[in-house]
Amino acid sequence: MNIHKTEAIVLKKMDFRDTSLIVTLFTKEYGKIKAIVKGVKKEGMFELAYFEVLNHLDIVFYEKKKTELHLLSESYLINSMTGVRNSFQRISLAYYLVELIDVLYEPHQISHFVFDSLQKTLKQMEGDGYIFWVALLELQLLNESGLMPRIDSCVKCSGSELQDYFWSSKQGGLLCESCAKSSDGNYQVSKSVFDQLAKIKNLLTVSDYDGDPLEGCKDVSSFVTIEKLNRDFINYRLDRPLKSSSFIDGIQTFKAAHQ
Repeated sequence: MNIHKTEAIVLKKMDFRDTSLIVTLFTKEYGKIKAIVKGVKKEGMFELAYFEVLNHLDIVFYEKKKTELHLLSESYLINSMTGVRNSFQRISLAYYLVELIDVLYEPHQISHFVFDSLQKTLKQMEGDGYIFWVALLELQLLNESGLMPRIDSCVKCSGSELQDYFWSSKQGGLLCESCAKSSDGNYQVSKSVFDQLAKIKNLLTVSDYDGDPLEGCKDVSSFVTIEKLNRDFINYRLDRPLKSSSFIDGIQTFKAAHQ
C-alpha cells in the first residue's frame, strides 16, 4: 500500500459499524476519495469532530489498489468553517456546493483548481458578498465539466444584439425575445444580470485575484438571481435534482410566503 499526505475537504460521511466512519473527501492531490476512519467513534475520541462536512483537513491515508475504500491513518484540522455554520443560509449553500462536487467528480478525478476554488469560496462565505463566490464556483464547475451555459449570445439563433434577455435551462442558456416566444420553460431576466454574468465569466479560470472582484459592483442583488439561474441549470442537466438544492428552494419559498 502506498502512503499519501494531502489536504482534503469533507464532502460526506456515514457510519460504519459501531465505532468507525466512511468519509468522502475531495483532496488536493488525489481528487475525490473514500476512506474508512477506524475507531473514531469510540468514547473520548475527539477526532470525530474533524469529519464534519465542510471541514478542511490535512490527512494521511493508505491507498488500497484493489478497492476504492482507502484507510485514513492521520488527520489534522485546518479550518472547521465556523463562520459558515453560524448562518442557516450559508451552511445550506455550502452543503449544496460539496454535494455538487461529489456528484460531478469521479473517484480520483483531480482538479487542483477546483480544490483551491472550493477552499477559497468556503472561507469567503464567512463574510459578506458570499453569494458572488457561490455563483462563481458554480460557473467554474460547469466550465470545467463541459456544461457551461451559453451567456454571450442566443443559444438558438446566435444573435448577440439583444433588446430583452430570457433564460432557458432546457435550451442551454440565453435566448433572444424572438426565440423565447417559440420556446417553452423560459423567463425574462434583466440586462444587469447578464452584464454581471459576463464579468464573472472573465474570472472562471482565475484562482488568485488581484484586488476585490466585487469592488465597484453596485448591483449585488444580481448575484442572487445568477446563483438561482446556475442552480436551475445544474439541476436540469443532472440525472436528478440535488437534495440540498431542493432544500434551498424550499427555504426560499417559505421565506417569500412569510415576508
